[in-house]
Amino acid sequence: MFTVGFTFYAPYVFHQGISLDSPYRQKIIDNFETDYEKVIENMIGNLPEEYAFSFQRHIARTALPQFGINWLQSLNNFFLIRHPKEIIYSWRQVQKRFGKVEEITSHDIGFDSLYSIFQDVKNLTGKTPLVIESSDVVKNPKAVLEFLCNYFEIGYS
Repeated sequence: MFTVGFTFYAPYVFHQGISLDSPYRQKIIDNFETDYEKVIENMIGNLPEEYAFSFQRHIARTALPQFGINWLQSLNNFFLIRHPKEIIYSWRQVQKRFGKVEEITSHDIGFDSLYSIFQDVKNLTGKTPLVIESSDVVKNPKAVLEFLCNYFEIGYS
């Protein structure tokens, strides 16, 4: 399995002009691909020879409208969700770490974006995407992984 995570974060930071402190923002831009078209090509292109499939983890709110959605139909998609209380708690901890405690909106935690992407995948593929609750993974990771492998017809080992 070839694993990638948060691949749209650098293009998101670059295109949104995120108000991160300057050195951190620049570090992201300098060290990660900011061209979303190249990011998409890498996500749906050929895998390195030794890998049979890839697992991609994305943050819903970093997928900007200009990045498009058609590439999603090239993948088998599922949605890993957390209880809203857990998301809000995590977001608050990040705010505290950066010394900024502000009102948290549904946009901040990605609910609007996640629902929109869920609907996009459903419309593109003609199927309701699988949804997995993260607490189920924590409680019984082996069972959830076996289920996912079976669902996507991937050998489990």
